[in-house]
Amino acid sequence: MAEATVTEREVKYLELQKNSYERLRIEPKRWKNYDLIDLRVFAQSMASDEWVPTKKGMTFQRSLLPKVIAALRELDVDAEEDNDEGS
Repeated sequence: MAEATVTEREVKYLELQKNSYERLRIEPKRWKNYDLIDLRVFAQSMASDEWVPTKKGMTFQRSLLPKVIAALRELDVDAEEDNDEGS
């Protein structure tokens, strides 16, 4: 389940536990007047308990978010149909 968190800048983000040592963070950002969505894998630092961003991830314009959500829903429906056929 996603966990909503507020950073020091009062920008909300969601985190999903990927596995025991990685989290997927979904965060709105702004860069050069572009509204963006950043999907990034964070890993726990070996030196501390701090979660740090990795190179794994992507950023896209926020205007694409409805299309990304629709595509993910379609994939989910396709996966459910595949599971139903296998039963």
